[in-house]
Order: sequence, then structure tokens, then C-alpha cells
Amino acid sequence: MQSIWAAAFYFNPNIDNLYSFQEALYFSFITFTTVGYGDVVIDSEWKILAGLEAINGIMMVGWSTALMFSYLQIILKKNISE
Repeated sequence: MQSIWAAAFYFNPNIDNLYSFQEALYFSFITFTTVGYGDVVIDSEWKILAGLEAINGIMMVGWSTALMFSYLQIILKKNISE
């Protein structure tokens, strides 16, 4: 997921702050996880895109956690019934 966001930032011709795909991937990972160190920033008119990525990251972490606990609950119920 982060590589898709990184590609969206890197290949956008209006964002000139990201000089390599590795830097775009780093920015994407930091934004997706909502750490936000601030060492790599993009132009102010594209910050809404970074905000959307952060919201997407929060939702994906929550969804992944819920899915993991759901599977664990199914496994535990199966083991208890046996």
C-alpha cells in the first residue's frame, strides 16, 4: 500500500520535493504510520493528499488489528470446542 502512495507522490509532476523513489517511499511510510518526523515534507497544496494517506493508514492498521483478533477468536473457539 505504501508503494502505491509513494508512486502517487513521486510521479506527480507538481511535487518536486521528492528527489528519488526511495525518498518518496520513506515519506509515504512515515505518513502512512502517522509518525510524521518532518524531515521530508511536500508542498502545501499537496498536503491534503498526505493527510488522506495518514487517514488511510489509521484505517488500515485498525482493520488489520480487528481482522487478526477475529481470526484468533475463531481459532480459540475451535480449540476449546475440540
